[in-house]
Amino acid sequence: MHNLWNTLSKAKLVEGEMPTSKEEHSPWYVQVLLGFSGWLAAIFMLGFLFAALFDTFFRDSISFYVVGTLMILLSYVILKKEKSNFVEHLGLAISFAGQSLILIGLFKYMHGNTSFIWFSIFALQTLLALLMPNYLHRLSSAFFAAFAFSLLFATFGALHSFSFLLMALVAYLWIHEFSVPRKIKKRQALGYGLVLALILVENTTILKESMYAWHYRDALTFTLWFPPYLSPILEGLVVLFTALYVLKQHHIQYKTKVGILLIVSMLFFTVLGLEMPGLMLGILLVLLAFNHSNRVLLGLGIFSLLFSVSSYYYLLEITLIDKAMYLALLGFILLLGRWIVFHLLLPTKEVKHV
Repeated sequence: MHNLWNTLSKAKLVEGEMPTSKEEHSPWYVQVLLGFSGWLAAIFMLGFLFAALFDTFFRDSISFYVVGTLMILLSYVILKKEKSNFVEHLGLAISFAGQSLILIGLFKYMHGNTSFIWFSIFALQTLLALLMPNYLHRLSSAFFAAFAFSLLFATFGALHSFSFLLMALVAYLWIHEFSVPRKIKKRQALGYGLVLALILVENTTILKESMYAWHYRDALTFTLWFPPYLSPILEGLVVLFTALYVLKQHHIQYKTKVGILLIVSMLFFTVLGLEMPGLMLGILLVLLAFNHSNRVLLGLGIFSLLFSVSSYYYLLEITLIDKAMYLALLGFILLLGRWIVFHLLLPTKEVKHV
């Protein structure tokens, strides 16, 4: 154990002396109670401060920004030093309250400039996702940063046009999840936050239709230089490069039967992705989950695929018979692929071990 601890210390993965006793963890219900107590204490404290000082300090937008920034800095100090569940959730509540003050100032005094509001939210949440020393905070900030990024382009009538950038970032984070051991938790938090935001934006038909309706003229202008079919093609390229990387990681040549089948499948799904929004995202998540045996990510990928198919069914752009044909074709190809894998690619006889 001493040799292992010395090796980890030289790699700067641990600090200090080797612990002499095992760390005792509280039961889950105690942690939930402490977390709830932290949020409750923060709500009462912040409610008292706002009720007593609102008329004095919150007379203009600068007050909202200054007080909100100070609360976020206080939360950073709390989360950096304290590790108990009570204080951790207290810090989270203070940070979210500070962010809320900044958002109130933005929407109250910048209501005429929607693009600037979403850009400011995107910049703030990106900064918090990278700097805040807390797993839950990073996850939520990454989620809101990706959501604000999508809504920023929605103000130009291009809600889904740049989803491939977020998908490429997700692929990079999960592919290099274990490349830097000290940053595993940080990358996982960022990765899960981006995945949840992409599932929401890519597969929510109501959100998509509402955004295009709000910025209909801008959408018509935007499609002149960025056609709608270009984004699904770029998403397909992201998934294709990820598939090639997975083949390389498992020492499978792309010229083999497995490699050819995988590449052909990705090209076929890319074509279907032109008509079925969110399909490529689900496939990307399944590939990334398979690469690192991540069951949580696999569950999110399966959920995204089911969400995509159900959301696609309620799209009003094409008729029901067309949607039924696409779904039937997708199901047939998946069953055919399963038959090919089990009957042509996998060995039919058990290999004898000597």
